[in-house]
Parts: sequence; structure tokens; C-alpha cells
Amino acid sequence: MVSFVLDSSIALSWLMPDEVASLDILDKTITEGAIVPAIWGLEIGNVLLCAERAKRLTANQRHQAIYTLKDLYIKIDQITLEHIWFETMDLAVQYGLTLYDASI
Repeated sequence: MVSFVLDSSIALSWLMPDEVASLDILDKTITEGAIVPAIWGLEIGNVLLCAERAKRLTANQRHQAIYTLKDLYIKIDQITLEHIWFETMDLAVQYGLTLYDASI
């Protein structure tokens, strides 16, 4: 059972050589697991690709970063995708949120 929602910015801090990382959250992810929204992989991938283009990472570092994340117990939330058009949209309207924020 996963114990918390992992934000992509935290996970990216573990992977970027010029970032300060929160290793307590990494330890918690390793021992307890985490859940992420379905768009998480796109967020991570886009930042890694942009970092490579900006010469913050090499292609090899980008590949290694992806393999590092794949080895962690991170569950991707697929259920939200089934509810985006109605339930999540209703929450976004009701609380003045973006659709993305309402999905988390």
C-alpha cells in the first residue's frame, strides 16, 4: 500500500545533479511506496528532456534517471483517468481549481 502522493518536483530533485534533494522522501518512497497522477511520467520526461537540451544532463544521465525511477515503488493512478470528464470537472468547477489540480 502506498502512503503518499509524490510530486514530480521532489522526484526530479533526486535526479538532477545541480538540485538539492529531499532524501527523507526518497527513503519513504523506497520503504512505503508512493502514488502519482497519470500525467506524472510526462512531467518527469519533459523536465529531463529540457534539462538535457540545456546541458544540465547528458543523454546517458537522462536514461539513468528514468531507470532509477522505474526501480522505485511508484504507483501510477489510472483511476483518475476514468473520472476526468465528469467527476473531476465538477470538482474543478465547484472549488475553482484547474482540472489538473482537481485530479490530485
